Amino acid sequence: MIRKKSQPAPRSLGQTLATVVSLGALALIGGAHWLGAGKPSDDPAARAPLASRMAWSHAANGAGIVPHSVAGMQRQFTLAGYHLDDIRQGVTAVPRLYVARLPLDMPGLDDADQRKAVFIKALLPLILAVDEAAAVDRSRLIVLAAREQRGEPLRAVERDWLAALARRYGGRVDNPADLLARVDIVPPSLALAQAAEETGWGTSRVVLQHNALFGQQVWNANGREASIRAFDHLGTSVAAYIQNLNAHPAYAAFRASRAALRAAGQPLDSDLLARTLHRYSERRADYIADLRRIIRSNSLVEFDRARLSLRSAESS
Repeated sequence: MIRKKSQPAPRSLGQTLATVVSLGALALIGGAHWLGAGKPSDDPAARAPLASRMAWSHAANGAGIVPHSVAGMQRQFTLAGYHLDDIRQGVTAVPRLYVARLPLDMPGLDDADQRKAVFIKALLPLILAVDEAAAVDRSRLIVLAAREQRGEPLRAVERDWLAALARRYGGRVDNPADLLARVDIVPPSLALAQAAEETGWGTSRVVLQHNALFGQQVWNANGREASIRAFDHLGTSVAAYIQNLNAHPAYAAFRASRAALRAAGQPLDSDLLARTLHRYSERRADYIADLRRIIRSNSLVEFDRARLSLRSAESS
């Protein structure tokens, strides 16, 4: 990332984030304690339940269902009352039903619309769970900023938490504006579009055999050969993807665009954010055009309003 020759002195966490708080970030703070009363915000970051860390732990560790067939997975969805039309209309919340891996007979679904629906149902709870965890981190970051702005010293455990947060997101505690830009959600519509593009809506060998949803690569010891990164579960693939967008230097433009939308009080626009991902694929402009087409033609933006249910699918 290119830096200007002259840079202002680092501002305190409170100074940098005070404007964010005044522009409505207090809704984010309250969102971490949302218990379902009244109409929920359209922004997932404004309604992350306190149990999101536990929920994400279950998703990342593969807790949930390991379907042996598409039919079996669909039965699980039906039993959980999981219907995409209801989700699109905001009638019901998304059940906390985490799919560990896609069934091997996904390519046998000849009906494209049915294949897309099954794929979205499998991924959406995982994406929302990772976004919840990021929203909780963001909410706490803003809370600490507000406390510092009031002149309240942070406790040692809170300073340690900030340091760990900065390490996890590839930021620095002494550059709070950059840290806040990193600690945020990825719109579900964008995540779904990238997963669909990278896996052929869940039919590729790499996702069926290696749970690789987003085409992330690993390099061999000499750095000359790359291969697709394999994951134990779909949840870990989703987490690695969102971590990648939030931390890797290649996606600084993505984070800057997202931060600008936040500062303007605007919802996260997946079409706009997709245009910043020119470094995600060697196909560059063609890749971005495909993402935008997938988002638009499948009305994926409707899932940006989705929320996870307050209870696990097992306890429903």
